[in-house]
Amino acid sequence: MRPPFRTLRHAVIALVVTVPLSGTALAAAPARTTSVESAASAPSSTVAAASGTRTVSRGGYTLRAPKKVTGVGRKITLTGTLPTAQVPGRSSKRPFVVQARKSGRWKQVGAGKTNAKGAFSVKAKTLKSGTFTYRVVAPKWNGLSRFASAQTTVKIVAKKKTPMKTPQAPRIPQAPQPPKAGGGSVIPSGWDCPSSHPIKGNGNSMIFHVPSGSFYSRTNPEECFASESDAWAAGYRKSQR
Repeated sequence: MRPPFRTLRHAVIALVVTVPLSGTALAAAPARTTSVESAASAPSSTVAAASGTRTVSRGGYTLRAPKKVTGVGRKITLTGTLPTAQVPGRSSKRPFVVQARKSGRWKQVGAGKTNAKGAFSVKAKTLKSGTFTYRVVAPKWNGLSRFASAQTTVKIVAKKKTPMKTPQAPRIPQAPQPPKAGGGSVIPSGWDCPSSHPIKGNGNSMIFHVPSGSFYSRTNPEECFASESDAWAAGYRKSQR
């Protein structure tokens, strides 16, 4: 069997050649960490909207508004940002207006100014119940052209009114009404006749006595009459005193 190296010199030469080649191969192997670093530094492209709001954007212009508002006349809050090119300079605060559309016509319902970075927050009026389209418009300003945001819809719902109950006055019991004059006769419970039937009738003598008569207070009546005509009709005659 032939030995791998014929002489000691050949073995030393082979060792010298192999070691540098192996070192070169190891040094050339790159660390595979690029994909991890890229994933950690990559910004998120998804922005979650707040509950109950809707965010629209156009050309770097964002507008955020509530989806639904309960109560006509309440003010809603709109927030957003203008593109950087529309707000030049750090100290610039560009004016804008808020418009709402119903039945094809735009109406101004608010106004404000951005901050130095182009962000804004503004209160806008609600017109009446229904679904309205809102937008923010930046008019011409400092050499910049007019710019309108994307449009968003807001549903305005009228608040249900709770009917107010009118307090009822306490019922006062009414005293029994005395019979009207000409109402015939009543049976008394004692010596006195009711004021509605003041005339005393003596059943034994069949004489009636009026309150101004001399024997009125001394007569214990069997009947009381509302008028003299009632007493005459019952067969009584008037006392002479």
